This record gives sequence, C-alpha cells and structure tokens, in this order.
Amino acid sequence: MKSPDFFLAPGGAADPAAELAATLAALQAPAGGDPDTEARCRFPARAFWLQRQGLLPAAAEAAPCPRFDRWALLGQLRGVSLLLVSGYFGNPASSFGHALLKLDTGAGGSELLDLAFNYGALVPPDEPVPVYLWRGLTGGYQAGFSDKYFYTQDAVYTRTEYRDMWAYDLGLDEWQRTLLVAHLWEVVGRKFTYYFLRENCAFRIAELLQLATGQPFVEGVHGWYSPVELFHRVRVLDAGAVPGLVARVRYLPSAQRALLHRFEALAPAEAEAANAAVADGLATLPARLAPFAEGRRAEVVEALLAWSEYRHTAEQPTPSPATQAARVRLLTERLGLPPSLEPPPPPPPRPSPAEQPAPMLAVLAAGMDGAGRGVAVLRWSPYAADLLGRDPSDHDEMVAVSVGAGLDQRGHPFFDGVDLLRVRRLATARASVAGEWQPSWLVHAGVRRVFDEGLARTEGFLRGGLGKAAALAPGVVAYAMLDADLGTGPAILSVEPSLGLVAGAGAWKGWLRAGAAWSVAQQAVQARAGLDLRLRLSQHQALRLGVELRGDVVEARLAFHQAW
Repeated sequence: MKSPDFFLAPGGAADPAAELAATLAALQAPAGGDPDTEARCRFPARAFWLQRQGLLPAAAEAAPCPRFDRWALLGQLRGVSLLLVSGYFGNPASSFGHALLKLDTGAGGSELLDLAFNYGALVPPDEPVPVYLWRGLTGGYQAGFSDKYFYTQDAVYTRTEYRDMWAYDLGLDEWQRTLLVAHLWEVVGRKFTYYFLRENCAFRIAELLQLATGQPFVEGVHGWYSPVELFHRVRVLDAGAVPGLVARVRYLPSAQRALLHRFEALAPAEAEAANAAVADGLATLPARLAPFAEGRRAEVVEALLAWSEYRHTAEQPTPSPATQAARVRLLTERLGLPPSLEPPPPPPPRPSPAEQPAPMLAVLAAGMDGAGRGVAVLRWSPYAADLLGRDPSDHDEMVAVSVGAGLDQRGHPFFDGVDLLRVRRLATARASVAGEWQPSWLVHAGVRRVFDEGLARTEGFLRGGLGKAAALAPGVVAYAMLDADLGTGPAILSVEPSLGLVAGAGAWKGWLRAGAAWSVAQQAVQARAGLDLRLRLSQHQALRLGVELRGDVVEARLAFHQAW
C-alpha cells in the first residue's frame, strides 16, 4: 500500500500491533461534527471485523455513515460476482486476460447498473511498449481500484475490445459480503505498487476474497499469478473446502461474437441480402427484403440493427453521420414490421478458460531426435494455453516462455529451444459480416533446435502466418495458412503454405498438418508434416504423442503433461 493515510499509526504499515491499537483508539473516539470524516466511516471494514471479534462495542460499528451507506447499497446487495475477461492482444498486459469484481444489486433492473471494481496500473498516455513492459515487470507504476457502473466495463471489454467474459456468481454469506464491501470502500482510490506478474488485478482481488472468506486465494503463490489462476483457485475451493462457493457461471459473449451469431441464425439467402445491403447502402434494403416472408424480414432487420449497434459503439465517442443515419433508417424499417414474439437466442456458451488446464506447465518427454538418437526432454512454461491443451471446442493458443532441455542416449545434455511467444488464432465463425474481416493468424518467436545431415544446431526465428479456418463439425476445424519464417540459420527466409485439421471429442484431441517450405536463399522446397495426439487424463494432466517430419528428418516424442 502506497497511500500513507491508510494507516492510523506512525509506521503502521510495518507494525500491526501499533496499527491495531491506533485503530481501536480512533474507532472509540468521541463523535465529531461530520461522521463521514471519522475513522469508523473511513474504515468500516475494520469496525465491522473488530466488533465481530468482540474488541469493539456494537454501537460504534452500527452508527450511520451517510456517504458509505449511499455507496454500498447493502440493503440491495444480493451477491458478488467475479468476472474473468478473455485476452486482448491490443495491450501486452491484457493478452493473458483480466479480472473484475462486481456487486450484484440489480439496481435499475439490470446488472449493467451494478457497481464493478477494476484494478489497474496508472500508465501515462502513449507510453512506449518497451517502457510499459519494463516498468510493469519491475514495479515502476502505481495502481489502484476504481469503482464504476458495470456498463462502463461492458462497453470497454465486450463492445470495444470484443472480449468474452465469464461471470462467477459467488455463494458468499451476508457477513462475508458486508466485510468485502466495507473493505472495498477502504481501498478504492488508494495507491498500490503494480507488478504485472504478481501484484496485478487477479492477485489484488484474490486478497479481497481471502480477507472476506479466510480461504487461501493467495497462499502459496510462486511467480506468476495470472488472472485465470484466481478462477482455478475458486474452482478448487468450490469442489473441496468451500462447496457452494460458486453459485453459477454465466457466459457474457463479446459484441462481435453476438453479432456473428445473429448472422449465423439467418438463412444463406437472408445473410447474403443483409451483407449486400451493408455493402451497397441501406437504400437498397426494401428491395432486398422483398423476397422474404414478413417474419423473416424482421429477423434480417434485427441482425442489421445488431450490426448498426456494433458499428455505433466501435466509433465512439463520435460515430460517423453515416453510422447514425443507418441506425435511424433500420429502426424506422423495423417499426414497420411485426414484433418478435421471442427474444433472440444468445450465442451458445463457451467453456471458461478456468475449465482448461492450469497455466503453468511441466512436460516430461521421451523419444527420437532428428539424428535418430533417443532423447529425454524436460520442458517448462509459466503460461501455456496451447492448441491441444484446450477444450475440443477451443482452437486458439497462447504460450509464453516455454523452455526445454534434455539428454540424448549418450548422456550428452542439450538445449531444446525456447518459445518466447506463440499465439495462434483459428477464427471459425460460420457467417461473415460485410466489412468485418475474421482471419486466422499465427505469431511465433523463439530459439529452436534443428538438424542438418544428422547434426544439431540452434537458431533464432520469427514466424508469422495468415489464413482462413472453417468449422466442419462440432470440434472439427480445417485451416489453410501462408507462413513466413525469418531465421538466423542458412535458410534465413522461407515461405510455407500449409493445411491443417484439428479435431477433438471428449478426452481426445488431434492435430494433423502438412506443408511445403520454400527457402528464398537456397531456392529449395522442403516437405513438412506433423501429427499430434492428446489424451486428457484429468483437467491438469495429459499424455501426448507427437511426430514431426521435415524433409528427411523425423522426430517423435511421447510426453506427460502436468499443469498447475
């Protein structure tokens, strides 16, 4: 805590006994003229907890605090929700997801008017990315909690950055909820030191939950406390020591996913008409709607209204005149059609990242290297959400700093390379929306071990790819990519078109791929192929078999994966 006024005793940050004595004295001091400035109203959680322990008379804790009472809405508080926000690649610190806390009051009949709490670093505008990363890793920023209506968070995360969210409604009792809300009042606006890997949004929220429940949300943290780590701990406690901690999990789709779902619900001819109206101008809409029955016209216009709202939000704070005019025209068109009897079905729920393996990964493998020798390899990563590790319905991956070392059959150690970053996105929406490009792509950088005529060497590389993917059936995705690979070895630059198939069901998931890499420098083509199979033994354990062919070089490994 960097705010000195949070402590009542000199040196109270490092002397709990002195802080306790000063707190008891301040809470029992005679009342002044303005209750909001008194210790019992500035620190209601301290008063509430001390009264519960019998160290403070109940009257001192129960006296009114006008500002806190108006803010907390304790009489309307029905529950507390944790929100897991999916990753966002527009900001390095957001690539691994985010966590929020929300007080469920139902104010105004919508959770959009609930109070939500965000913890983030106070970063100057236009901070260069290298400076941002360095200061974020080394504690160079101050940070704090902010409290805003949930609609402001929804506007940023689901409607502007197009990130999915999962709401974990917590089964806290009234005493726990009250203590949590009272402590939030104490810390909102206070300054903390921010560390990207540990004392981040998830860690600070976990501290709040540990205070309220007495459960080990932050105990035993080693190294990185990524946002999904908090939700793994919630799941573990719910399944063991605290049954009922999770009342339910709700999926809150991004605006982009909701828009694509609306277009997927249209018949092909209807979607074609909607896209043509977007591309050619809405003046053509009446003619394009004419072939359809009245009820289906309403569905097409509803989908276009979703598109209009999507564009209107994307262009905030000043939507273009064309976007505003389109919105008015579509609303007018919709008013001339019969009302819908049922609300549109929401996008199908997607599994929460907390249902995938935990982010930290260790791999023990045995097999044959590119020289035909037997090898044993150990790999470790602090964050690995890779393609095969995910649920069969999820075909993206995000791996940071996966490093490996091994021994060959002669007992010689070797470096097995490092993936500094590997991000793959296979976009599989079944419908397209005019003006919305949904490519599949890959970014991969690191150091790899390669073989030339039976000799191993290491080289740095940067690989990028772009292509298209399509869902052929539930859990089955095919893709075509064009990759460019820049390395420090003799090939220097190569271009590789490739095809792949990813399929999974239950505990099984497989990945088959083939391509042909053309070396610009060597003017040669090398055929490549690979097959990986995964058998999930539990949420955090799996067996994998991998075979890789590059020209006449063959590598094979059988591996045990343990995540935690």
